[in-house]
Amino acid sequence: MTQVLDLHTISLRPQPVPPPVYTWIDDSETEAIVYQEMAHRSRYAYDVQVQRRHGRTQLLGAIEYNEQQQVWQVTHIERQTVVPTEFAFMTHSEAATYLHTQMLERKRRQRLADRAFA
Repeated sequence: MTQVLDLHTISLRPQPVPPPVYTWIDDSETEAIVYQEMAHRSRYAYDVQVQRRHGRTQLLGAIEYNEQQQVWQVTHIERQTVVPTEFAFMTHSEAATYLHTQMLERKRRQRLADRAFA
């Protein structure tokens, strides 16, 4: 007996939920709006940027949905390519928050280095 699947009604690949355009981050150090912008529609790839109160934006990195593992992976930190398997998250919010904390940590290290050489 042969079973016939109607591909119009059955989706073989689960579609990821697209991230919201804006995510508000309010921690002890800063308040910021992190937003995702579609970079590549067929791969579910997004550029993640932060916008501070004064309006300037800064690229945090890029995230992409991995359909096989069903996780969001960080593919770029700022403009540096990273190994995506090292930075996998269950939700896009976790991935965006990770990129934001990486930026804060880099700024903190830079301030310490500036003080050491001042």
